[in-house]
Amino acid sequence: MPHTVAGRNRIVYERGQDRFSWAVELDNGMVVEVLGDVSPGFLEELGGMVARGLDERAAFIGKEREDSVGVPSGILRGRK
Repeated sequence: MPHTVAGRNRIVYERGQDRFSWAVELDNGMVVEVLGDVSPGFLEELGGMVARGLDERAAFIGKEREDSVGVPSGILRGRK
C-alpha cells in the first residue's frame, strides 16, 4: 500500500450516546475508523489544538490572507 492515499475525514455525531466517531473514507471506498466513542470535550480540545497548529504554520510560512495557500518554494527559485 502506498504511504500516501487520498480520502476525507468523517466525523459522525451519535446522538443516543452523546459521542462522536471519527473515520477516514478513502477514495477507493474503504472506511478506516480512527477513533470511536469520542467525547465532545475531547473533540473540542482536539479542534483547538489543530487550529493552534495551523495558525503556527501560517505564521511560519508568512500566510497573511485567509484564502492564501502554501506555495512550493521550487516555483519561486531563480525569480527575484
